[in-house]
Amino acid sequence: MSFLRRLLGVSQPRSIPPRTAGIVLEIQDPRSDEELAEVTVGGVAIPAVIYRDYERDDDWTSGIRLEHPVTGRWLLSDDEYLASIREAGGRATAVVGLPYHPDAQRAEFGLGQLVRLVPEPSNPVNPAAIAARSGDGRYLAGYIPDDDLARVRASVPAATMGLVVWERWTSGPKIRRSIRILIGPTVALALVPAQEAPTERARREALFAAGSDALRSSPRPLR
Repeated sequence: MSFLRRLLGVSQPRSIPPRTAGIVLEIQDPRSDEELAEVTVGGVAIPAVIYRDYERDDDWTSGIRLEHPVTGRWLLSDDEYLASIREAGGRATAVVGLPYHPDAQRAEFGLGQLVRLVPEPSNPVNPAAIAARSGDGRYLAGYIPDDDLARVRASVPAATMGLVVWERWTSGPKIRRSIRILIGPTVALALVPAQEAPTERARREALFAAGSDALRSSPRPLR
């Protein structure tokens, strides 16, 4: 059982839903349900961990968890992002309307995929709408929520791309219900090769331990 499952008290899945083309990140180490990675937003590198196939209520989830580069603390929302991430234009937002767009079930919108943010000034419902399209622009998954449009549009530098960092789906048959994306002027994901993972994991653990000690002894948060 992984550390995340132990910490959250999430039980080991009884059965893993079958993988389809919608899951495009192949597991490098079949013995582990978590893998090390690095996410880059506008040139700012962030350590990350990919987790897959977690049972959540009656659905399943997979995601890419960003970590504080010094303490390892999970960066779960924009409010917890480092200043360097926000200054690089990094934001997180949902994509809504997946049930109304069949293309949302395509592999192009699976975990770890890049999407393009496309303003739609001619949208008859909302001229301020921003569509979430596949990287090549051919397919439509949905839209940025209306109540998040002002924040996304005000992002500096402007957000033009997104990375799918969370998805939720039903099983039997698999239907993608929702996704969240990390947006920015540029966004990229790199997996840590399996042969390098033990060394990188040890490096992070040592760095995070030292960073946590420094945080406990400092009156100011490490941002």
